[in-house]
Amino acid sequence: MADIQKFIIGGGRLFLSIIDRLCYPIVFSLVYHHNIWRIYASYHRKSSQWKKRLWNLYMVRNAGSISIDAQIASPLVLPHGVSGIFITQSAVIGRNVVVFQQVTIGANTLKGSKSYGAPIIGNDVYIGTGAKIIGKTNVADNVRIGANAVVVKDIPYNSLVVCAEPRIIVKEQRFNNQFSPYLEGRADL
Repeated sequence: MADIQKFIIGGGRLFLSIIDRLCYPIVFSLVYHHNIWRIYASYHRKSSQWKKRLWNLYMVRNAGSISIDAQIASPLVLPHGVSGIFITQSAVIGRNVVVFQQVTIGANTLKGSKSYGAPIIGNDVYIGTGAKIIGKTNVADNVRIGANAVVVKDIPYNSLVVCAEPRIIVKEQRFNNQFSPYLEGRADL
């Protein structure tokens, strides 16, 4: 009996996988190919599982993770597409926001933490490559966040956020910068 249940469950997953592979390209290309943000707007007018599933498939296929449950006032400007971008489901983002690749807009889920919560980003914000905005942070309107900046505090109106100058530590001993694909003594991995 257990073998039959495993086969049915496994067969069901296989069937859904086949349906996903057959239906996704057809539905997406017919309805949403030119503007993925139409499905986002449609989902927020009237949510349904198939819209969420289609959105998530698009994100997986394009190596992005922008939650359809995030509150985004207008379509994001994504010069390099969604690849490598993470936006948490509880983020609030205003209008005319430009987001470059490898950006994280993430919630801090550590209860009791000083910055517990998700970011709120205003209008006309420019977020550079690799920037990280984490926790309950308010980014006001007309802010520019530079590449690789880490934002964990509120940013006032009309501000520029940049990384601090790198700290250089000179060592007396030479580094061994050789790459090893295995842990020492574990070549069997």
